[in-house]
Amino acid sequence: MNFFYTNVAKDDIREILTYLKSLDKKVPDKFLHELDLKKSMLVMFPLSGTKIATPTLQLEYRFVRINGYLLVYTINDSKNRIEVSRLLAEKTNWKFLIR
Repeated sequence: MNFFYTNVAKDDIREILTYLKSLDKKVPDKFLHELDLKKSMLVMFPLSGTKIATPTLQLEYRFVRINGYLLVYTINDSKNRIEVSRLLAEKTNWKFLIR
């Protein structure tokens, strides 16, 4: 399976890295390492993320945790890829943000 980031997810990652860099210059590298580990896991086990039970969503969204953030994704079987929709802080109202 391939991995695909939406433009919004790419923006989320840039914002997270900017914020983390303001805390400590080494933190973004650690975050990217954790992101790569989760990406490798999801490529092998795409259903391993927690299913988001929201009746208003048309797609089946799932998420995995990465150092205080949630990587929200769907599985697109027709394109054989995992599509990352958002990367959001766990403390936000993230269910509202993925609609």
